Amino acid sequence: AKQMVFLEQAIIAHAENFKIVSTFRLELEEMETLAVLWSIDVRDVRTIFLLAMYEFGKDGLLEDFWMTPGSRNGIDLARFVEDALGVACRRLHLILHVKRSGKVRSIFGLLDTETTEWVRDQAEFSVSLLDEDDDDDDEEGGVGTDGVEDDGTRRSRNSKKKRSRNNPSRQVLDVPVADTHVLVLRLMSMASSMGGEASKETRLKLHSLSILSGTLQKELEK
Repeated sequence: AKQMVFLEQAIIAHAENFKIVSTFRLELEEMETLAVLWSIDVRDVRTIFLLAMYEFGKDGLLEDFWMTPGSRNGIDLARFVEDALGVACRRLHLILHVKRSGKVRSIFGLLDTETTEWVRDQAEFSVSLLDEDDDDDDEEGGVGTDGVEDDGTRRSRNSKKKRSRNNPSRQVLDVPVADTHVLVLRLMSMASSMGGEASKETRLKLHSLSILSGTLQKELEK
């Protein structure tokens, strides 16, 4: 839907220009108002903004926000965990398989092979929110009056991801591994709080990922 595309682009631009979380506010009121007027799930606004902040490597600006009570309220936790997991995997893939410094090669034997291969697969399969194409507005599907994406909208979003693989990326992946480790730990906590909404496989993968990112942080900071 054109309205969703417009709103998503506005949220991403807001995240790109965001400098500081003043008094723990994300300054999303105008976009949340538009979401209500257009019958879009208001949770999408905050979820997309937070994901975009991580895509831009602005982890540090969110630390005070996460410390405030109720910071997880108004977030689509299922989508955030799934998409932020992709962010974490793309960051770790850069360290493990793309840049792969001599120090990383020297400690590769300390890392679980299955997890490092899974990270590579997830990084190659997932595509950054910042790199999605926006030329599929004529595809069927949209957002219902209850604010939930229908099947057509999901197919449209997935097809955008497949077509955007060869476009230049705007995402920032070269961030301190300590930031990624903190992100993984936060995702573990979120998945645990979701109960049955987060699959057992997701929780196990996050646990394995936390061990990998923690080991990388420990060894690379020596």
